[in-house]
Amino acid sequence: MDFHERLSEWLRFWWANAPASWIAPFEVQTAGATPDGQTFVLTGITYTRADRRYSGFDARDRDARYWATVASLYYHFPTVALTDTQVRVTDEHAGFTGSPAQIAFARAALANVWQDASADWEKAAERAIRSSGREGSVTSRAGWTNFTRATLRRGLGTEL
Repeated sequence: MDFHERLSEWLRFWWANAPASWIAPFEVQTAGATPDGQTFVLTGITYTRADRRYSGFDARDRDARYWATVASLYYHFPTVALTDTQVRVTDEHAGFTGSPAQIAFARAALANVWQDASADWEKAAERAIRSSGREGSVTSRAGWTNFTRATLRRGLGTEL
């Protein structure tokens, strides 16, 4: 699967986990891609409700929807770089790498989506995974997948 196909899969995944009250059309706002085509630059996503446009994600707002969307990107890609106004996604295969950026994301998502800023981020992430009805160590491939999916759903308000 190429980068464009993985980005399409990510977007379908994000939309499938969005609240049912968010209806199409929706729009992805982007600053494009790097010249080599290896990095996609996301700035926002809007959706429609009652014939009005709303922000489902804005790269400038560090709210629960922001961290949910970053989680959905980490579900599909291991390298997600955050700046003040955009999120940059690099073309690589998904999974937990233990990178400082992934750990910083997990800590921020735990604090902002799960309201759990405990010092032991791995145990906090495993509590989040268990609360979603799943099991696994966050540092395993399955655990990372479960954590990012659960964070997406909780951050967008669609958890079971």
